[in-house]
Amino acid sequence: MTIVLSSPEREAVHVLLHDWQDIFRCTTIDQALERAGVPVSHERRLVIATSLLESAEIQEAMRWQPATYILTNEEKLIARVLLRREQHSQPLPAAADIAQALSLAEEKVRDGLAALAWVGFLKVEGEEVQLAPDYRSFLSGLGFYYHEVVLEKGERFNTNCALDVFTMVHRPTRQKILVALREGTLPEVSFQLGMSAKMVAAIQEATRTQTWPETMYEEQRATLNDACGFSAERIRMVVERGQLRELSPESTWYLRGGG
Repeated sequence: MTIVLSSPEREAVHVLLHDWQDIFRCTTIDQALERAGVPVSHERRLVIATSLLESAEIQEAMRWQPATYILTNEEKLIARVLLRREQHSQPLPAAADIAQALSLAEEKVRDGLAALAWVGFLKVEGEEVQLAPDYRSFLSGLGFYYHEVVLEKGERFNTNCALDVFTMVHRPTRQKILVALREGTLPEVSFQLGMSAKMVAAIQEATRTQTWPETMYEEQRATLNDACGFSAERIRMVVERGQLRELSPESTWYLRGGG
């Protein structure tokens, strides 16, 4: 049965398709709903996800696997908690334990587990949670990592990597990359870096045509929300007019000078 979206939901899909034209953006459904002024709910998000997956044209616009766009950033953290337990051969935690570890409401964690089951990463039966037999297929590309940018007016979107953030907010870094594009000295993009075929093709096209997104944010305040790959601890970095203004936790490592 074909899903029929409401007008506000179609507006959120328009936001997604517009953002995905930008090589730096991999905006999620919940971020698009928020920008379109539509109340975000677990049910509404999965209805839109179903609609996206029914359209071959929209799937073609996705540079990463669908879960990258369907799952919220908090759900990606939930998945990473489950993966860490699995890697240490420990029983998977209950929703209440995950909620405590991530400082989330238990209801939100239960919705997150349902979304992870919906995309096929989990099997949930009552209170029992198991990883799906092919759960490793979700670890390719961006996997369950995210790098969220929040602009001073409140606009949120995910980007592919932390370097994309520096490119958008720090002119010297961007100029260095543009020079490398013109001179053909950028390292060859490889699938071994974990990139999808579509992402590799997009970067190669930008290199060939020497084009770059016009919208940059070096003249405003931009916040990077991230999380360490080895813990659930959140990372927050604030850059304003090319200068680092805030960084937490203080133990976070970062690179200056684009090197």
